[in-house]
Amino acid sequence: MNGRADRRRRLSVVAALAAAAVGLGACGIPVSQSAQPASSRDLNPQLSQLGPPTTTTPKPPPSVATPHSNHLEIFLVNRGASHLVPVQRSWASHVTPSIALSVLALGPNAVDTRLGLQTDLATGAAPKDVPVNRAGVAKVVLDESTFVPLVGASLYVPLAQITFTLMTNFSYIKAVDFYLGTNPPQLFNYTPDGSNQLSPVTEQTYAALKPVAPAKRSTSKS
Repeated sequence: MNGRADRRRRLSVVAALAAAAVGLGACGIPVSQSAQPASSRDLNPQLSQLGPPTTTTPKPPPSVATPHSNHLEIFLVNRGASHLVPVQRSWASHVTPSIALSVLALGPNAVDTRLGLQTDLATGAAPKDVPVNRAGVAKVVLDESTFVPLVGASLYVPLAQITFTLMTNFSYIKAVDFYLGTNPPQLFNYTPDGSNQLSPVTEQTYAALKPVAPAKRSTSKS
């Protein structure tokens, strides 16, 4: 009896496998009776073009504003501090985030001043390093000397200048986290509504200061 039972079980297994093979064949998947290596013609065209998996480490983001360019755009403020104003600058070499903020910290030049442009950043106040993590968040550590001590000045204005300068020139920077250079550093994502935002800030955070192109001075003579 045991022999017959074993034989019935083997026949049941064979029948189940045969049924599965018929089902796969009906779905358009080729079935072989013996194990064979997959052929490229049996694979999805996109998958067949993929090579073996690798373990290489992702490369860090590029550190230039644009390929083969030393031009950048910094953001100053109009005299009433109602909006930012983009102005063009050049640098002697490829521009990194820290260099961009150093250029921003130089403030307005003579032409900018004649156009009524200013800055709420203290002259020369720029971090030596601006690391950017894999999520595209730049870390900017500031100290109290960063801000021009103007009575009634809004502290978010210089943060907006920095945010727009970084996000405009470096496409891989998606947001910014500001820290005060205390020990330990304290998060300082100060926003126009007077709050310290826990999440990184973006250009949208400071949309109230939407940049406006500077008006061109008339050269006509009366």
